[in-house]
Amino acid sequence: MKKAVLTLITAGLIAAPAAFARVDHAKGANNRPNVAERVDHRVAYLATVLSLTSAQREQAKTIFMDAANGDSAVFANMKTERQSLSKAVSGNEPASTIAKISDTIGNDTGKLVANRAMASEQFHKILTAEQQTKLAQLQHEAHGWGHGFGGFGRGRS
Repeated sequence: MKKAVLTLITAGLIAAPAAFARVDHAKGANNRPNVAERVDHRVAYLATVLSLTSAQREQAKTIFMDAANGDSAVFANMKTERQSLSKAVSGNEPASTIAKISDTIGNDTGKLVANRAMASEQFHKILTAEQQTKLAQLQHEAHGWGHGFGGFGRGRS
């Protein structure tokens, strides 16, 4: 019983970030920006802080759109898996079934991390040495208390 509870808690912690993430290509009912708009915003920000050339901007947009498109299939799978996990828990399925579904969710979470890491690595390759240094500095400052670029915490004056 304790193992089943721990597995459920672990699955919840792993699935929580994905549960709040949205990858779609059209504005939803809440009028949030779509993937292309988010990528454009991200590239515009990076272009400003890193002084990207127009060629670098286009490459960055392609890199981040490809990553977002790769994520969308994983998010669709995770939605189904979370529903299966919920049914397994409420249906008193054996702990092994819950563990198997949780493992699948964990693997998909790993795919998302890998997609984003590969996109970051590809983006890093198109930068000059000076831009790479500036990006590293921004990333270091952003890791203060987890509030990202411009958030409160360490690194703000």
